[in-house]
Parts: sequence; structure tokens; C-alpha cells
Amino acid sequence: MPKAMDSPKSIRVFALLLFFLASSLHATQYHIRTDGTPTGTGTSSSAWSLAYGLSHPSVVRPGDTLWVHGGTYLGQFTSALNGTSSLPIVVRQYPGERAIINGGTDPQRNTILTVSGTYTWFWGPEVWSSDPDRVSTQATSDPGDIS
Repeated sequence: MPKAMDSPKSIRVFALLLFFLASSLHATQYHIRTDGTPTGTGTSSSAWSLAYGLSHPSVVRPGDTLWVHGGTYLGQFTSALNGTSSLPIVVRQYPGERAIINGGTDPQRNTILTVSGTYTWFWGPEVWSSDPDRVSTQATSDPGDIS
């Protein structure tokens, strides 16, 4: 009876598993805080601002995680993060904390969070607008012209 690893298919599957395991071992975790800065290092004690973290700093690689710590991030943001189909970049709310991305009350803001990158998962942060004045030209309970 042949051994399982003797077939070329088994060898390819094993090599692929090793590749994914090695890739995940090199994944890095970065931190984003409301008082973070673009000059921070992305560590918990020297966190990035949300705008900088989403701009795809050169150190961020596919498979990495960006932890968004609790607080309200006020403004308009664009994510340019690019992961891969097998190694997405994860933007995740830090466990036990509540992260809110608030578009604010500026009527000129049409979009709160624009995602222009690829293979990025957003997990946990709330995205909303605290602007109570919302105007729609559509008479429906779910208007498509309010962003």
C-alpha cells in the first residue's frame, strides 16, 4: 500500500499548507488609537491614527491585523489596504472595547468610510453618522440617496 505522501498531489497539498502556516506565523499586529499619530510605530504604546493605519503604511503586509482601540474616530476615512485572497488584512475592533467611526455633522461629507483597497476585512468597528439632518428625495423607508 503506498504512503499518503508519495503522491504528487499530497506533496503539493502539504507544501501549500506549510506555505500558509509560515505566512501566518509572520503576520504582525498593529494598533490604532484615537490619540494615535502618523509618526507612531503601530505598537500599543505608540499607536497609529486611523487615517494613517488605513493608508497602507509600508510595513503592513497581507495577513496582518490592525487593532482599532475603543473611542470615537471623527471624520471621513479611506482604506487603501491591500491584502490577498488567502491572506486578507484584518481591521478589527480591539476585544472588549467599542470603536466608532463617526462621519460627524458636516453636511459636506458624503462618505464616511471609502474602501479602495482589496481583500481587507473590517470586523467590529461601528460606522455611522451623528448628523441628525438627513435629506432624501426618495419617499421610501430605505432611501438610496443618503450616504
